[in-house]
Amino acid sequence: MNMATSMIKKAQIDFIGAGYHNSIYRGKYLGNTYTSAQKAEITSGRFNDLYIGDYWTIGGNDYVICHFDYYYKCSDSDVPYHHIIVMPRGSLKGLSFTGITTSRGTESPANGTAAWNPTDSTAGGYIGSRIRTVIMPACNTKVSAAFGSANVHALSELYPTSFASSTDGRASGAGWTSTDLVCDLCNETMVYGHQIWGKGSAFDKEGNEVGIDKWQLAIFRLDPGFADIRVIWWLRSVDSATLVAIVGSGGNASYENASGVFVVRPRLIVS
Repeated sequence: MNMATSMIKKAQIDFIGAGYHNSIYRGKYLGNTYTSAQKAEITSGRFNDLYIGDYWTIGGNDYVICHFDYYYKCSDSDVPYHHIIVMPRGSLKGLSFTGITTSRGTESPANGTAAWNPTDSTAGGYIGSRIRTVIMPACNTKVSAAFGSANVHALSELYPTSFASSTDGRASGAGWTSTDLVCDLCNETMVYGHQIWGKGSAFDKEGNEVGIDKWQLAIFRLDPGFADIRVIWWLRSVDSATLVAIVGSGGNASYENASGVFVVRPRLIVS
């Protein structure tokens, strides 16, 4: 192969698209606003000059790119649009909800900490929990202001919809659940690449806890330290009638009582 042919071959290599951009960590500051140029690159599926770890600082939070096209062509109603998954670097600060005190701590909306449920109960699973019904809508409001409500998206999720018992939220079945929530907690698979403490009500039911959130987010593969922020943060996977999966302050995969007050760190879909 001569030099001219080699240069042509090199020029033909396609450095656009989700696969390529999910393989590179950069960590570049992208500004304090989500721009029309950035949106154009995402909606086109090219993702030029956007990489894993790149971030915006908006309203006191760093919003970090964690994956490209995670849900593309997923869901019962299809996700036909190109998108990125974004998470705050730590807790999502500056939330607006009425904080409560549980037996294990006091919630702080300003600091982005909350209980999964006020009592040590996983009854009704994640979809019945206070963190989903009260805290995630507060997260919606925050991220919609940061990125623009037209640029953040909800989708139909495959959530656990039947459970071990009326008091035990371990999944025994799942169903498509439409929602207007653009924020959601990660499950264990999204962070670690597999379930650890999150369980179904029988050994063969863990898949109900996973649904379409079945891949590890690229950022946790390329930069595992993104998970290890020296504070406990909530996941949505249920371990037992009283316990929920977390990422521990020591970087360990663990679980905590549902009434514990820990960091809220949702994922959001941006296009």
